[in-house]
Amino acid sequence: MTNEIVAAGIRTWQDLGLTITSDSKVTPPSPITHEVDVPGRPEGSLDLTEALTGGVSYSKREFDLVMAADYGDASARQRVSDALMNRWHGRRLSFECSWDPGYWYEGRFQLTSLKPAGPCGLRLELEVEADPFRVKRVEPLRLNAIGGHAYDVVSGRVPVRPTIQCPSPTLVVFEGRETRLGAGTWRLNDVLFSQGVNRVYINSYPIRTCLWGDLASGAAHATTWGAASAMRWDELGEVGWAGGALVRRSWGDLTGETWDGLAKSRWADLDKREGVVDSTVILSYDWKDL
Repeated sequence: MTNEIVAAGIRTWQDLGLTITSDSKVTPPSPITHEVDVPGRPEGSLDLTEALTGGVSYSKREFDLVMAADYGDASARQRVSDALMNRWHGRRLSFECSWDPGYWYEGRFQLTSLKPAGPCGLRLELEVEADPFRVKRVEPLRLNAIGGHAYDVVSGRVPVRPTIQCPSPTLVVFEGRETRLGAGTWRLNDVLFSQGVNRVYINSYPIRTCLWGDLASGAAHATTWGAASAMRWDELGEVGWAGGALVRRSWGDLTGETWDGLAKSRWADLDKREGVVDSTVILSYDWKDL
C-alpha cells in the first residue's frame, strides 16, 4: 500500500496520485525542560520540568514531506497545484496518515516548494507544524447504568475531561466526589481521566433493594410473614426511600408458581419497574498520546 496523508477531503495518493518519497521525515516532539542551577547543590541543576503542571510539555511535531507524481499533461499538474494551494497552504487542518491508522493530527500546513518535474511531472515539499499529541478515535461508550455500576475506562497520555449524555437524572462518583446531573449533555469538570485505567461509578436510575435484614425481628422495619402476606415488595422496602425505582410485583402476581419453578430466577429477575424509559448513558472522551 502506498503511503499518503488525508487532509481537507484530499487523499494525496488515491485522489492526486502523489507518492511520498524517501526524502520525507517526521520529527517527534521534544520535551521542553526547565532546569535551574543551584550553587553548591551536589546533584547539579534542579530539574523543574514537571514542577508547574505535574506533566511534561512538548515542542511541535514536525512533518517534512516530499511528494511527486507524473501526470498525462501539464494542465493536470496545474490543477493539482491549484487545489493544494487553495485547500492546504497556510491553513491549520486536521489530517490522517496512512502509516498511523486510527489516529489523527492537527497542524499548520505550508507548501514550501511546488516544482515541475519533466514535461508533466510535479514535485512538492510540504511542511506541517503539528501539535505534539496525536488523537485516537474512541467510540462513545454506551453504558447501562440502571441501578448503578462501576466502569473501568482506559485513557491516553493527556488528562481529559469526559462528556456524558444522560436521558434521566444521573449520579456520577469519581475519586470520592459526587456529581448529580439532570437529563441532558454535560462536560464533567469534576472528572479528569488520567493515563491508564480510571474507575467511575454511574447511576442513571436508582433501584431500591429490599434485604432480609431490613425485615428482621427487632430491626427498624420488623415485620412477620403474616403481616407481609398482603404487601408488595415495594411496600416492604419503601420505608426511608425517596425516588428511584422499586419492585412492582406482589406475591399475588406469582399465583400458580412454585419455588421449584422460580429456582433459577434471581430476585432481580422478578423486578418489574413501571414507567422506565431507556436510561442508557453515553460517555465520550478524547484519547491523546504521543
